[in-house]
Order: sequence, then structure tokens, then C-alpha cells
Amino acid sequence: MPGTPVQLWSPTSERAQVFHITPLGGGACRLTPVGSTDTAVTVGPVADVHIPTSVVLGRYAGTTAQQFFFVSAPGGYYRLSPASQTAVALDAGIVSGSNGVRITAFQWSGATQQLWHLELVSAGAG
Repeated sequence: MPGTPVQLWSPTSERAQVFHITPLGGGACRLTPVGSTDTAVTVGPVADVHIPTSVVLGRYAGTTAQQFFFVSAPGGYYRLSPASQTAVALDAGIVSGSNGVRITAFQWSGATQQLWHLELVSAGAG
């Protein structure tokens, strides 16, 4: 549903925690929740990289706020930066690991809460 905050939850087999990663060209990708092909992870306007910016599910319009670069980081992790503002990264906040914490876009620092691990999910999941 558009406008829904993107949140962090403990891993389960729920489809709500599975996203398709669709290459768009130029190294950018779209993140789409399984079962909701008309929406995409969307970063709000970044007025200041030092202030967390909301990340929601929005109707897909192809904007740079809905396009992400997956940048390799140490340990097999990735930094996910929106094409609209590559100085920020998706951030699970200082309470990462807590169920329900909202994902934001925040200035890239390389902190643990900004490092993302990708797992291939079988076709049966999505």
C-alpha cells in the first residue's frame, strides 16, 4: 500500500519481507515488494543528509527516489543508496534488530545499520 513505512522485522517466511530487485540500467535497481508490482521503495526528499529521511512504499513512477545503487561493502554486505541522493544510504537506525524500526535514508557512514545482506529466495516465495 503506498505510503506504508518500510520497517525492519526478524526474518520469517512471510512474503511481506521479500522484495524483487529489478535492474533499470546504469547500475540502478528498483526494489519492489513481492505481490505489489505497482509500488516501489521510495525515499522522501532529502533536505539535509544529517537528518533521517523517510522511506516508504510509493506508487512506482520511475523517479530517482525509487532507484537504488547497490554498492559493495566489506564482508559481503551492500550499501543501498538512492539515485536521488547518493550521499545517503538506507539505514535501520541505532536500534537495528528491533522489530518494527522504520528504515530511513541517512548520511552514509559505513555503520552496521547501513549494511545490507542479500539472500536469494526461491521462486516459490514470490
